[in-house]
Amino acid sequence: MNNKKIFIKSSFFSNNNGFTLIEVIVVLLIIGILSAFILMRDSGQSIDSVENIVEIEKLKSHLRYSQMRALNSNLTWGIQFQGSTYKLYMYDTSQNDYKFPDEIAVDLPKPDSINYTGYISFDSWGVPYSISHKAESNPLANRIISTTGNIGNITIEPYTGYIE
Repeated sequence: MNNKKIFIKSSFFSNNNGFTLIEVIVVLLIIGILSAFILMRDSGQSIDSVENIVEIEKLKSHLRYSQMRALNSNLTWGIQFQGSTYKLYMYDTSQNDYKFPDEIAVDLPKPDSINYTGYISFDSWGVPYSISHKAESNPLANRIISTTGNIGNITIEPYTGYIE
């Protein structure tokens, strides 16, 4: 009699009519990887253009950071573009080098598609200028940092400093 009860219990637990959680996760993972490859192939974007888009978004983030530094101080902060690099600067007489957060180098490489040289600075109100400091200059008029190819532009709105 004892054997019969054990047999009934073991046959109850050995019923395999469904999938385990691990099997479902593995199948979803495979489907996700395959769909990522298909979308990447069909979108026509190479890995280089995706990396360039990421670099442009990083540059936008750095522009916003310099604007926030200016808003939180009574000083002019901005980005100086030189050759194939750009860097954060604060307009003062000390000529100190400043780093962006989580960056090792002071001079960062510009994205390959950016060909802009000069300054973009922000005053304590966040208004953008195209010179190293405010002085007697007027705010820049709808500054567009153009890119080569069909990647997009970085637009900085005059007077508000909205970066798009």
